[in-house]
Amino acid sequence: MKAIHEAKARSQTIKSQLKSNINRYDIVLEIDPVILLELDPILGYRLLNNFIVTHLDEDLTEACLFILQSTFGHDEILMAEQVRSKVRLEYLPELPEYRMDKYLMAFHKTRHNKDPLFAILRGIVECVWMPTFVTFSRTFICDNPKCRNKSYLHVIPSARTNRVIKRTEDKEYLNTSTSATLHNIDLYCSHCEQEMKEMVVDRIYTTRQRIRLSCVDEDENDGSFTNTLHAFVEDELTSKVEIGQIIEVIGLVGRHFPTMDGKA
Repeated sequence: MKAIHEAKARSQTIKSQLKSNINRYDIVLEIDPVILLELDPILGYRLLNNFIVTHLDEDLTEACLFILQSTFGHDEILMAEQVRSKVRLEYLPELPEYRMDKYLMAFHKTRHNKDPLFAILRGIVECVWMPTFVTFSRTFICDNPKCRNKSYLHVIPSARTNRVIKRTEDKEYLNTSTSATLHNIDLYCSHCEQEMKEMVVDRIYTTRQRIRLSCVDEDENDGSFTNTLHAFVEDELTSKVEIGQIIEVIGLVGRHFPTMDGKA
């Protein structure tokens, strides 16, 4: 509950700074891995070894959403996009049965599949891209003072289909879906038929940054191993590194398979 209370306090601060009408709850779950393994070995193993494939991140976010909604009751109805959870391990456990793979071993393990795998690597920062914003939700409002209708556009990154929530005549919200792109989606007011304008300050998004690393790893059998990879960092981890720095990264190693036209 401590993480929930801290997220609520941060949400109020950010809402005031942005002069926004919507709350954003970023819940940071700081976990002691040894305590977690003692309390729930199955959950601890999933967290340390197979985070994405088991959809553990989605389960944790849904749990946080449920707890937040139960504290608000009917005073505030939350959308799924308003709540995000992040897991931060306090340290890596020194257990005989747990050894995080080096990048070279993870590369071989993922050779024949697309499933990501946790790995640790050390490399030199070669290139840093500008941070980008990945939008999850946009709010549109009607300027008609007699109406003041709202619609919420739920953006699915890298997908062609987007979900719109519109209000019906009885003031209830109705889930509707469309295959239209963001540029020609129908966001006209269902009451007065005026075109609704976006409230930019109410966008819900995450910040993402891409960096390129020249990795150097040593293995007793294979000797010196070097390779170049692209890493993606989010939120508070963006704008933390500079070109030429030697850094150690713990994250998920995945493969990007080229498309038919040769693009990665």
